[in-house]
Amino acid sequence: MKLVIAGLLAILLMVLTLPFAVKKIEENLEPFLFVMGVAAALISGIMTKELIMEALHEPIMIATAVLVAGALFFIFRNQFA
Repeated sequence: MKLVIAGLLAILLMVLTLPFAVKKIEENLEPFLFVMGVAAALISGIMTKELIMEALHEPIMIATAVLVAGALFFIFRNQFA
C-alpha cells in the first residue's frame, strides 16, 4: 500500500512540475497527461476492461458536444460580435 501511495505521489509531483520545467512536455501536455493517467491507473490497480471501454466512449461524447457548440457559435457568430 505504501508503494502505491509513493507511486501516485511521484506522478502528482511530475504532473505539477514537469510542464513548467520541460518545454517539450509543455508543448505536448495532452499526451503527457494521458500517459500520467494511464500510469496512475496501473499503479493503483484499477485498470480494467470496463475502464478502458469507458475511456474510449467518453471522448466521443465530449467531441460531439464541442462540435455542436462550435457549429452553433459559427452559425450565430454575427449575433455574438
